[in-house]
Amino acid sequence: MNNRQPLGNRKIDASDLTPVIQIYKSVHRFEKPNYTTETRKKLNQWPDSIISRIGYLEDGRLVLPAGIEIPDLNQTGLILLQDIISPNPYQTHAANQPLIGLSRPWRQCSFELLNLKSNGEASFDLYLDYTHNRMQIGIPERADHKIAELTAQKPVRYQVNGKSDGTLTRGRQRTYMEFDYVLQYLGQADRIEVMDLSKIEKRKSIPIESCHRVDERKILY
Repeated sequence: MNNRQPLGNRKIDASDLTPVIQIYKSVHRFEKPNYTTETRKKLNQWPDSIISRIGYLEDGRLVLPAGIEIPDLNQTGLILLQDIISPNPYQTHAANQPLIGLSRPWRQCSFELLNLKSNGEASFDLYLDYTHNRMQIGIPERADHKIAELTAQKPVRYQVNGKSDGTLTRGRQRTYMEFDYVLQYLGQADRIEVMDLSKIEKRKSIPIESCHRVDERKILY
């Protein structure tokens, strides 16, 4: 299946292309007895690569698995592909869906704790949206702020944590949240191919070593 007509020899302009961003996510929730120094160290141990069936971009061709809602590239201004690294992902914001498509035109979007703003072709500003995610992140409080610029040359890794006690969760045991995101701009899609789930398996290299890393985690007690 291909939901955009072949481009042939005609000139390609910006309206023919849909930017694609890959997100790798590791999110953990711990209760106080399990939030140890040794546990926190293990959170930094990301694999170099993973086997994914979420989809991938190759030479302008966005390959997606059958069985999910396939976006219309003519109406879609941005596509986010999400692979979850955490073995027990924290369910929030219905955010564990593998593909998120945003309608044209778009200049800004929210993804969990983050806001993305387009700077034009192949450049995006990444912001923390603490105001709307205070209950998910916990304390200490942060100001909403720009984290980094995401470009084709430089993926971004963002880490933040927080704790919730009785003040935020009405008397429940204190819990700790650790959020770790890697965002990688893959390029622009001009067509979509739908592939059977059994055939779409793809090894993806996670660009941990080449990331611009922003670590805003605090020491929590």
